[in-house]
Amino acid sequence: EYSGSDSSTERINSSRPIVSDLIVEVLSVGKLTNPNIYYQFVISTNKHGSSSNNGNGGSVGKFSWKINSFDCSSPCYGNAIPKYDCYRDNTIISAHYCTHLNYPVLKVKYCNTHCKHNWKLYSKSECILNTECGKGFKNLNYKCNLNYNNGSNIIVPDEKCSSEPKPEGKEPCVVPCDSPKWKYGAWGECDAICGDGWQTRTGICYFQNQNVEPYYCRNITHGNHDGDDKGILVVTSGKKLTLRRKCNERDCGEWKIDQWSPCSRTCGEGHSRAAYACYLHAQILPPDYCLTSPRPIVERKCDLPPCYQWSLGGYKCERCGVNVTRQVQCAIFNTGTVVDDRKCEGSEKPDNSVSCGDCLPEIAKLVSDDTGAIDGFESSSTQRDTTPVFGDWVALEYGECTNKGDTNYMRTRKVTCSTDHCDPATKPGTSSE
Repeated sequence: EYSGSDSSTERINSSRPIVSDLIVEVLSVGKLTNPNIYYQFVISTNKHGSSSNNGNGGSVGKFSWKINSFDCSSPCYGNAIPKYDCYRDNTIISAHYCTHLNYPVLKVKYCNTHCKHNWKLYSKSECILNTECGKGFKNLNYKCNLNYNNGSNIIVPDEKCSSEPKPEGKEPCVVPCDSPKWKYGAWGECDAICGDGWQTRTGICYFQNQNVEPYYCRNITHGNHDGDDKGILVVTSGKKLTLRRKCNERDCGEWKIDQWSPCSRTCGEGHSRAAYACYLHAQILPPDYCLTSPRPIVERKCDLPPCYQWSLGGYKCERCGVNVTRQVQCAIFNTGTVVDDRKCEGSEKPDNSVSCGDCLPEIAKLVSDDTGAIDGFESSSTQRDTTPVFGDWVALEYGECTNKGDTNYMRTRKVTCSTDHCDPATKPGTSSE
């Protein structure tokens, strides 16, 4: 159906399916602007799997499920699970066009065949009896094993073998009543809670209800009733055997410092102490888990600006009751180095002018005149002999030992005068080794 070239918009329409290629050619005359060409088509939504004829033998394609990829049911030796897509010819379309169709039949296919899980018997216990001999049972220790094609294998969690039932954990056994057997004591406590711990138990060979030499049981293996005899060492001592095995084979912790305390002093040289704990993988454990770890250094020096104090110069009164002056300077504590007075607390500065204090009691020598002389006195006038009074030195307790950079450790103390005037010759020492 063609509208003709006289129409403002030329239109070609086909109301039936096109069964062959359609070629559209546009004739352009002169320098006319190239026309715009639009086209659209309709595809039948017939969902039948077979070809759909339009009456002229034409086909609009057929729908079908095709496998695009596979998932595996297990990381080791699993079943391949197909992933289907809906196709029309070779084009993927919406899945709802194929919902009426069945998935194609697929032969069972295995995947991840490079490895396989299975149950493996790792150990057996000795025959466990309720009596000295006769029928009993052995414990079988099965573990899930991951086997690789290269022959290597590792133990993995039991749930990895969930596709296969776990074998029976016991099997019957018989101990003849005329054969020797081992009797064991209970395992002792582990001598360490982590790292390389050991525990022991004793074993005694019995034959015909008698304790005999271990030689008679030499062909009987040593194991635990739980079937785990891995790592057992045997030490013979007389008629007894000592069995040793490792225990608590888990990681130990290590000491770690959490934080440091403030300095013990506000100036000068002080000390800071550390708070620390036993850690394993960011978790705090009891101290016993760090017995094999060296403890950290928990004390360190903290150097702050120097401490300053007022230093008093020495003086000596020649006579009592007379004011004298002394030198008052700001100095660094311990070293005595003089610094600017502004570094010391001005309100605490001592006076530099003090009194020597009261005079000692005076002895008056009284002498009467010639007619009224008193025996023992030689003068008629009163004479006064004055001597200055000294105060007492007060020594405080010695401070902490400090190292001045050499091999000697020193400690110092503060020595003060109980009054404003003490005898320098009797002043106690201010430092000691």
